[in-house]
Amino acid sequence: MEVIIQEAKPSDAAQIIAYINRLSEEPNSNIELSPGEFSRTVEEEAGFLADFAASENSIFLVAENAGKIVGIINCRGDSRKAIRHAVTLGMSVDQAWRGKGIGNQLMARAIEWAKSTGNIKRIELSAFERNETAKMITPSSPKSLSPSAPALVPFLCQSLPCSRTTAG
Repeated sequence: MEVIIQEAKPSDAAQIIAYINRLSEEPNSNIELSPGEFSRTVEEEAGFLADFAASENSIFLVAENAGKIVGIINCRGDSRKAIRHAVTLGMSVDQAWRGKGIGNQLMARAIEWAKSTGNIKRIELSAFERNETAKMITPSSPKSLSPSAPALVPFLCQSLPCSRTTAG
């Protein structure tokens, strides 16, 4: 089970779209999309990924196994000077790959990147209240996703109450 974590490339666009659509179809998904709601074209997603690559305070990473995306994490910064030190984090792992350490690896790489910039001082996370995995990475929690959990202490993690409805 070798997983490679690397920066997403515009050529990953079609596979990322398929991955996000799979996640949105999961019952009780913890992503902020309902089934069928993700509507970016391959060209739009490729442009989105190119924007990440061109930004000095944003990164989009993919976890791949045998050429298939099994997880993603992104940290998105802002261009405004007053908040350039903060990024918003989004992460997901394919249902079949959860519990195998992929999230730990993605989070460790994102933290490593944030530290290497010299500018990122805070990673912000918003999550559904029901997202138990996201709750594990809040600074006040005794549990952690990664051995590098102490590095998370200065970061802000916030849990938002929300319920998801799906058309049936």
